[in-house]
Amino acid sequence: MIVADASVNASKEIKITDSKIEGIPYIPKGKKIPTNSKEQQFMFLAQINCEDLKGLEDFPQEGILQFWVLGEDLLGLDFDDYTNRDGFDVIYYEKIEDYYSEDEFKEMYNPYKFDLKYMETLIASEPCKMKFFLEKQKESFNYELLDNLFKEVLEEESLGFNEKDKLYEEVEKLYDDEFYEEIVGTKCNGFPYFTQWEPRDDEQMKEYDTSLFQIDSGKEVMIGDSGVMHFFINREKLKNKDFSDVFYHWDCY
Repeated sequence: MIVADASVNASKEIKITDSKIEGIPYIPKGKKIPTNSKEQQFMFLAQINCEDLKGLEDFPQEGILQFWVLGEDLLGLDFDDYTNRDGFDVIYYEKIEDYYSEDEFKEMYNPYKFDLKYMETLIASEPCKMKFFLEKQKESFNYELLDNLFKEVLEEESLGFNEKDKLYEEVEKLYDDEFYEEIVGTKCNGFPYFTQWEPRDDEQMKEYDTSLFQIDSGKEVMIGDSGVMHFFINREKLKNKDFSDVFYHWDCY
């Protein structure tokens, strides 16, 4: 499996059409900043210049793919419906055309913020540029095995606290040694990384079977308490450049 891993670096030298987290997004002339059903503007989260994904199978190879979220405490997350677009949006511009300047964008941009002090920055202290590179990943990853191992340790009533704690550490070591480096990081495609649990049920894992974009906390970016953010999509819809149905989730420690 080929993944596009991203190095993320804070920078003031970022072009409007660059791949980035926060900053000034690409908005074609005549287009509007996305809003929810209450006409509240979303906050700009990130964009990918798809030229940077050249060679990544089934992903767009040109244009701009953008991610927007609502500026409230859960960043648009709906625990009852992870596909509810009233809290986030994913937009794909197939061609890069004439676009609004930084000054023009700032005049248009008035995103909803439930707490101005809290939402002064979203997840990055300053805009970050993303540079993608292709990397081969293992072809299989058994989340079910790890989930079952953790559950067995936690539910084993015959074990004392110290014994259970020791077994738990052994399972964590297995996780770190065998899988951790394969799944962490900001990237497109590949196996996703969760700080707590897999949010998709069995049926949803079949429907939203591809990691469209994963943002991981690091030196430049912080999602909650060292969390990770996910956007999942169906592979066939991805091939057709149909981003109307996306599964959005984030969690933290």
